[in-house]
Amino acid sequence: MSLGPTNARRQAKGLAERVAPRGSVSRSALRVARQVGRDVVDYLPRARSIWRLAAQPAAVEPDYREWLARTRVTPGQLVHQIELTGGDGRGGPVEIVVLPSLRAANGRAAAETIETLVLQTDPAWRAHVLAGLGSDDVESDEPRVTVVHLEGSDPLALADR
Repeated sequence: MSLGPTNARRQAKGLAERVAPRGSVSRSALRVARQVGRDVVDYLPRARSIWRLAAQPAAVEPDYREWLARTRVTPGQLVHQIELTGGDGRGGPVEIVVLPSLRAANGRAAAETIETLVLQTDPAWRAHVLAGLGSDDVESDEPRVTVVHLEGSDPLALADR
């Protein structure tokens, strides 16, 4: 006589009632164990994916000594590179437009941008700061900086100027 799924289930319930009657500590322990088992089965796919990620090779800090040993630069190559960059072929200064900051918490985003521009080693730049719409309030004594105060709320209105 074979037991079907319903008979096996009925017998398991009967055994559980005898071993761990309702309301007993042992019944509560069985209930917790059953839930832990279900949670483990539910968590297994996530654990497998985490393990796959953890088993992959980790990034390491590059060793530049090896690279430098393979790619030694001769003094002639250095002179050539200096000559290439010395005759800056851009034909004029770099034009920079600093847009108003609508999300800056401290209201200094444009001013900090101008401060970093002033610290650049290349003096061939000009910055145009669009002020008046965002939270930035910019004034600059730097001659390479032009502050354009926007009126209204349309920065595209500058195209008409």
